[in-house]
Amino acid sequence: MSDTVRVFIDLKSGKFSSVAAADVPAGYIRVVRQGIGEGFIDPSVLRESDDGQPIHPPFVPELRAEVARIHSVLSIAMRMDLPSFEEGFRADKHPWREIALWDQMADLFEKVCGTPRMRGITGTPRDILALILSFVNNGPSTASRPVRAYRSVSEPSARKLHDLWFAERRLSAVALAATKYRGMFGSESLPELPSTVSIHTLFDETDAGPNLDADFNIHEFIETADVILGVDVESGHEFVVYGSGGDPDGRRVVRVELDQDTDELERLCALVEVRRGRHDYRAT
Repeated sequence: MSDTVRVFIDLKSGKFSSVAAADVPAGYIRVVRQGIGEGFIDPSVLRESDDGQPIHPPFVPELRAEVARIHSVLSIAMRMDLPSFEEGFRADKHPWREIALWDQMADLFEKVCGTPRMRGITGTPRDILALILSFVNNGPSTASRPVRAYRSVSEPSARKLHDLWFAERRLSAVALAATKYRGMFGSESLPELPSTVSIHTLFDETDAGPNLDADFNIHEFIETADVILGVDVESGHEFVVYGSGGDPDGRRVVRVELDQDTDELERLCALVEVRRGRHDYRAT
C-alpha cells in the first residue's frame, strides 16, 4: 500500500495533492466518488455534491446524535464544527461505513487520550488522531513500510497504537458498527451487497488497489461477511478464506470467484487479512 494519499482540493474537478498518509490533517474526511476515486477532504468545504445537492438527506435524529458523540470525543484534536463534520459524511458514497470507522477511531482515541491516559503511549491528541487516520488509510505495517515515530508520537507509542487499531476485535467492531449505522438509513439509500462476485470486481485495473467504481462498497462486502468462500472458476471447488464452514443458517456467506492457479487467491487472502485482521485459508 502506498505511503501517500490524495487530499482533494476540489471534488468537481478532481484536483488533489499527494501527501504522506500521516500528514493528512486531523479531522479530514475520507470520501469516495464515482469516477474520481478515494481521498481526503476538509468537510468544511464539502457541502454539496457535484450536482448541487448533498448525496444523502439530513440524517435522522438517532444518527445525528451518534455523529455528535463522535465529534465531541475528537473535538480536542480537530478544527471543525459539528455541521461541517456531519456534512462530510452526507457527501460520502457509503457514509455508514465511514461513520463506523470514525466511531472506532473515537473509541480508541478516547481510551488513549482520556482520563486516566493510557500508559505507554505519548504524543499530543492531534498527532495521535492523525496517526490513527494514517493506519485506517494505509492498512497494517509491512517489512517495507514499518511503523515509525510521528511528530510528538514516539516509535514505541506508534507501534502500540498500530497494534491496538489492527487487533482483530477492533476490525470486527468496525463491521458491527457499520451494520448498525447502515440500519439508520432509509432503504432507498442502501445498495444491495452481492452474495457472489468475481475477484476482478474487487480490484481496480492495476489488480492491486480496491475497485472504487464498483456498484457496492467492496470493504463492506468483506467486513460484514460471516463466511467468505473462494470458488475456483475451473473446477467449481469451494474453500474457506474467512470464517468456518458448516451450517450457513443465520450467517452471511459470500463467494469470490477466482483462478487458483494464479495469484488471485493470494490477493484475496491479503485483502481479507487487511480488512478482517486474518484469513483462514489453509492449503490442502
